[in-house]
Amino acid sequence: MTPKSVEQLRSESIANEEFYAKIAGGSQQHVLTAYAGKIFNCDAREGVIDKRTEIVDIGKFVKASIAGSSGEDTSIDPFTEYGKTLIEEADKFQKKVDNAGFEPVQHIYGSAGPNLFESPYEVVRRTNYLLDVVGPSYADPSYFNAINAVNVRQVEQLNFTGYIKSAVVGAQKEIGDDVTPQPVRQAFTSYEKAIYADSMRYEFSMRDKKDSVFDIEAEMTADVRGAFDTLKDAKVTDLINAVSSSGDVSPDWDALDATHGAFTGFADNDVRVADQALRAYGGGDLIIMPQDTWNLYRRNVGGQFIVPKGVQSAEPPTARTGQLPMHEHLTYYINDNLTASTFAVINKRTFADHFMGPVLNISYKNSMVSGQVEGRIVFDFNGIKQKLAAGCKRYIGTT
Repeated sequence: MTPKSVEQLRSESIANEEFYAKIAGGSQQHVLTAYAGKIFNCDAREGVIDKRTEIVDIGKFVKASIAGSSGEDTSIDPFTEYGKTLIEEADKFQKKVDNAGFEPVQHIYGSAGPNLFESPYEVVRRTNYLLDVVGPSYADPSYFNAINAVNVRQVEQLNFTGYIKSAVVGAQKEIGDDVTPQPVRQAFTSYEKAIYADSMRYEFSMRDKKDSVFDIEAEMTADVRGAFDTLKDAKVTDLINAVSSSGDVSPDWDALDATHGAFTGFADNDVRVADQALRAYGGGDLIIMPQDTWNLYRRNVGGQFIVPKGVQSAEPPTARTGQLPMHEHLTYYINDNLTASTFAVINKRTFADHFMGPVLNISYKNSMVSGQVEGRIVFDFNGIKQKLAAGCKRYIGTT
């Protein structure tokens, strides 16, 4: 299949300019883009992210916020010179707003002023909003941990060609002094991948915002990140659940000997078998399972649940990830989106790639209606591609 062009993806996956004009009543709109941990004052759908418009490094911003709140070193500078210029201009305008009483912002700028949505004041205000959406502010990340089971790749393009290594190469053992080694070649297969956007749109009128006893916009923002993380998590867990079973665990992890009352099956050995089946790909990186399987494993290994030497704790405060007892080289993740009574040992580099594209925040305001409706559309471009199903060894029937 011929890969679709950026123009085709734009028309099929996201609303085009005519749609924006319709929902905004032909009024103002503005686009910010988050990509690779940074926020840019540009529209990534145009095919190129203008690096000159970088405003802030999200990771540095979070670190600076934590350091500042704890009284530690505040020398971390997350803003670019361009971003600092926007903030300075926004601060100047904020003083005008503060001194203007109840006069509308549009009147302060005046008819000769810049487009309100493209003004430094609005760019800074919407950057703060986008930081909340893409930053680690909302929803316990331990519940959206399936992303750790795949290889995460940042991509700037919306459609591209990828490659999969079909097999590993071997070496010849102890050749004779007069033997010429045989040449080997690696084998690759290619695939075409187009990523589309997860999306959310919401609106508030000025009456909605004014008459609410609490900040309804802040309440909505608090749910946005969790909503998108839920979709990403399901894409990975759906892929794992769809992998054909490598076998049924027997005996079950809770099966007991009628005479001695001991477990007749060994959970750690079943995991070892799954891990060894991945040796051709370098072994397993992690094991992922629902809560019921994790509880069975803990009870089955019993007294062997010991904190490994040099490790502070087998269970971090979230208790949804850690190093698997008896197989400390495997990181375990508890995720209840997986089918009950199953587990999967995964080599993440081989199994699947989750492509993370840009996140767009489109803001618009319809000044032609009495309610002065202001709305936002968030487009989160991402997609998953299974490379080799053999990179995931999934077993069923632990109970």
